[in-house]
Parts: sequence; C-alpha cells; structure tokens
Amino acid sequence: MQLQALLVGQLDCFDEKMAKRSRNLSTVTIFGVDPGTRRLGFGWIEVDARSPETVIARGCGVIEPDPKGALASRLASILSELQMVFAERQPDRVVVEKVFLGKSVTSAFILGESRGVVLAVAASHGAEIFETSAKTAKKSVTGRGNAEKTEVRLILDRVLGLGGELETLPLDASDGLALAYQGWRDYVLERRTGEVQI
Repeated sequence: MQLQALLVGQLDCFDEKMAKRSRNLSTVTIFGVDPGTRRLGFGWIEVDARSPETVIARGCGVIEPDPKGALASRLASILSELQMVFAERQPDRVVVEKVFLGKSVTSAFILGESRGVVLAVAASHGAEIFETSAKTAKKSVTGRGNAEKTEVRLILDRVLGLGGELETLPLDASDGLALAYQGWRDYVLERRTGEVQI
C-alpha cells in the first residue's frame, strides 16, 4: 500500500507530522474523492466561511492498495487509509465522483464498491456528502467538460498556485483536487443563492 500526498509548498508522505487542520471555527474543509479500487485520488481545500471566494489548496494524494491483492483486500486497505485521512483532515463536505456507465458495466460495479467505502467513511465522520460527475468537475476547472486530465492538472496547478508540484503525483490526485474545487465553487454559489447546487 502506498499513500502519497502533496502539501502546498512541500512534497511529503502523509503521516502524523502533517499540519493539523486549522482550528478556526469559520474554516470549511472540502474534500474531493475520485474513487477507484487500484488507485483512489483525493484532494482537499479550505475556505473561510466569512470570505468564501478565497480558496486555499491544502493538499491531494492517492491511496494505492497492493495491485496483486483481491478486491476485498484492496477495499479493506482503502477503508483503513481513508479513515486515517478523514480523521486527520476532518472534512465538513465531501464531493464524490458519480459512477459513469462507460465502457464496462463490470468496471462500473467495481467502482461502485469503492464509492460505497468512500460514502460510508464520509458519513461516519459526519461530513455533508455531495456527488458530481467528472465532466462537471472538469468544466469547473477548465471551462470544458471534455478536457484531458493533464489539462485539468495544469490549470489547477496554476489557479491554486502550486508551482508545478501537481505534476509529481498521479493524475488521480489532481482528479480528487478538481472535485474539491468543484465543491468549493458550488459552496460559493450556495452561499450566494441559499441553494445547494450539487
């Protein structure tokens, strides 16, 4: 199992030395999760509820279970690592990618099992849960729902001022961060209109 994480301004492995979440009561932490059974991508941002237009990227990473392990074993590994991440980051909102019935129904079912783990962990930590499509998240970042993952990563890196550090992690990590970014945009819109958009 491998867990990688990107912290703003430094590249490091996720461990107990990671900076704790801000204890500012007005801070809202929004987590994005790109489910998968071989690699799960995640990212989180923080916003000040008093000034929600300002966003701070706090990090992103991937959880990679043993690729040779059985599906049940990989799901158990994801569960364990995700619980640790959630305990550390304490997200208020979690945005999870919806299942897309693309090339294979079997793949969609397996992805659904990973999503189930994510939803259960998020609910057990008391987070508000939202679901959105990858296409919506891509459009939020690039203006185009059919943008390539590399383009999403490049623009996210620029918009969030990460100095090229996203390129050091798998695309799944920036996919998770894109979902968090979409969650932030919806949060801002919700604050303006008083309605949940996701």
